[in-house]
Amino acid sequence: MPSKLVRVHSESPKQDLWIYFRRFEVIDSVQARTKDGLRANAEAVRHCVRQARDYFASASAASLMTRPVLLYYGMVTLAKLLLLVDHLRPLGIDDIEELERNGGHGLKQRDPDNASSGPYHLEAGSVIVTAGDRKGGGRLGRGIFPQLADRICPKHGETWLDQQVPLFDLLRAIPQLDLLMREGFGDRAGFSGLWVPRFDRGYVEIRVSDTATIAVNEVQGRIAYLDSERYSVRQPSRADSQLYALDVAEEEQDELLSREEFSEHDHVLPATLLGDRLEGLLAQYMVMYALSIVARYKPHRWAEILQGETGVLPILEKLMTVAERWWPNLVLNRLTSSAVLFAPTMY
Repeated sequence: MPSKLVRVHSESPKQDLWIYFRRFEVIDSVQARTKDGLRANAEAVRHCVRQARDYFASASAASLMTRPVLLYYGMVTLAKLLLLVDHLRPLGIDDIEELERNGGHGLKQRDPDNASSGPYHLEAGSVIVTAGDRKGGGRLGRGIFPQLADRICPKHGETWLDQQVPLFDLLRAIPQLDLLMREGFGDRAGFSGLWVPRFDRGYVEIRVSDTATIAVNEVQGRIAYLDSERYSVRQPSRADSQLYALDVAEEEQDELLSREEFSEHDHVLPATLLGDRLEGLLAQYMVMYALSIVARYKPHRWAEILQGETGVLPILEKLMTVAERWWPNLVLNRLTSSAVLFAPTMY
């Protein structure tokens, strides 16, 4: 993603963000990017934008009882654009229908082990990335999510197939939840990726999100998706410093860094999940899937959470705010290969 950041200051940033999506409703402008240049696929892009916009608008007006369901389905619909206009391997709308018919969402939600004998701690549950047998051996992802991971992750998310991913780890992979995770579960529960306080020529200085000084090998472990022979973390110059250096060629910097929340930290190095890069875009998607399943099929459990019995509600409320406001912005930036921020005028 290009390092240049374009800030669009607006009195209504969410509304203007969706106006920006209208370029994908113009069939003539997207048809060449779709599979085989078919008009039907370009029309599907238009319909996905319109439906996603309605889902997100409905979620904004809904109560917490139903908001996760509306947000998740809005995310699913908008995520289809990443498949329909992928610059290397676009899928046709018929391909996507087949994926959904045979593999569904590509994810499964699993309750905590003690869910039936006490308060429902959703964060102790997990999400499974579904897969089937590949012809000739090995595993092949099923459904929509593995296709997204295949296009977004450096190692294509193959190490995640059939794995149970703790929801707690997914929450830690979302940088916007860092403070609330620390407040709820302690400093070691903060963002598991790495902050990048400065972006300079020839190298990147990174900062661990924990308050205590951490060894170089742990910092290196958090970026396990990088080639350790090419990208080696160097020790801070001062013993009390949290700033580590990572030598990166200038032309490679944009490939490694990811803009998540546009605060004092312009960039983050995303978290690692089983050796592959877990962007906040995917982590939010996976957690929202789990929330939608609980809210839709286990309303009594969702009611427990909303009553504050386990203390995770503030984190989930923040997540829903982030998903409603920032998730479409991350998708838009990936679709346009840009870093555009829609922010209020006082930002």
